[in-house]
Amino acid sequence: MIGQDHPDLFEVLNGPEDGADFPLTQPRADLGSDPACAVLLRLDHDIRPRHARVTVVSEGYRIRSLERPGVLVDGRRAGLIRSRVARHGSVLRVGATELALVCAPDGLAGRSRGLPRESDLGWALRVGALHGANALYAVSRGLRRLLGKLMMPLVLLALALILTAVFLPGLFAWIRDWAVYLFQWASYGLGRMLP
Repeated sequence: MIGQDHPDLFEVLNGPEDGADFPLTQPRADLGSDPACAVLLRLDHDIRPRHARVTVVSEGYRIRSLERPGVLVDGRRAGLIRSRVARHGSVLRVGATELALVCAPDGLAGRSRGLPRESDLGWALRVGALHGANALYAVSRGLRRLLGKLMMPLVLLALALILTAVFLPGLFAWIRDWAVYLFQWASYGLGRMLP
């Protein structure tokens, strides 16, 4: 049993890192094999770099799997959209590792009593909107670049046509007459094809 001044933690019950403790000192933590993860499981080869996300909720932690295979919380699968809430004594199975959640009386989970909880649907809509906004921004940036590259030749063509009209009016009239002729020819051919 942990005392008053200790944080909540994950304790490895079974697996390659048996007996290790991982304190939870931030409202959000990642679980995986990446050294930046708060719950760092390097010896289990079934665990991805950022395998799961752990966020504090009222009197527990929300577990959301970021990779496949997923995470089991008390024998129930936690996915990317469908998360699970772990409370004191809950057992997580990630890869070949089992972890127990130990919540201290004065840990983050205990201090978060009464905090509003975001539903899985709310989370999915928020994340989807964020990714949609990022995709829209990337598309608009690409279009601006494309238009920027296309505008210069169009400006040069317009300038060339203006200079031709001013300095060589006969050539401009000849180009105009050919354009009218091509338009009439295309209209006549289209008119014959339609009933």
